Amino acid sequence: MTESISKVNRRIGIVINYLCLFGVVVFFHIGKSEGWNIVIISVIILFLIGLLISFWINYTKTGLWKMIHSKSESLDERQIQVMHSALKYSYSAFAIITLGCMYYFVIFEGKQINVVLVTGLLYLAHILPASIIAWNERQV
Repeated sequence: MTESISKVNRRIGIVINYLCLFGVVVFFHIGKSEGWNIVIISVIILFLIGLLISFWINYTKTGLWKMIHSKSESLDERQIQVMHSALKYSYSAFAIITLGCMYYFVIFEGKQINVVLVTGLLYLAHILPASIIAWNERQV
């Protein structure tokens, strides 16, 4: 089911999705380094719920997830060009973000990156192209 969402609402949803992703990773890191308590666990659960809901609304209901993960044979020429452009920019940004995270943990924390950060980066790699399309295109 693909549903049309206004550009403003898509942008708000994208920001919410990224903030929730960031919140999960940061609060997991805080819990791991400072100790777990009910507040940190509750905040992580709330961010996860927000992440899942915003993912469903922004990427699943609009069909962007399916489009980004489709074979190029099933897309028309315009969709292929839009997807190619989004992939180019998203993976450039992804490389910078990933290196930044790795350097931060090695230089400032003196630790290895944790599994939640790796999972977050993997999720980010999959949603960045769809986010760029949703952010820039008039209608998806």
